[in-house]
Amino acid sequence: MCEASLAEKLRSLGSQEVDLIVRIRAAPSEYISKLEQMGLRVRRQFTLLKAVAVRGKAQDALKLWDEPWVEAVEEDKTVTIF
Repeated sequence: MCEASLAEKLRSLGSQEVDLIVRIRAAPSEYISKLEQMGLRVRRQFTLLKAVAVRGKAQDALKLWDEPWVEAVEEDKTVTIF
């Protein structure tokens, strides 16, 4: 799903909880408090990938697109193996 489609989906979900992966341009630890101020809970940090897994309201997650330190936003989905 491209980021434009994800943004549309988040707008339609409003206050429903969503799980996302946020790729960050610098060390993720520098932005934990900013993510929390946006209403998102950091569930996990991926330091090698410069990314974090977050959970929060879809409407709060839309704020990520306005942040210059955010490289990309993706849905956090469960991966299954046969």
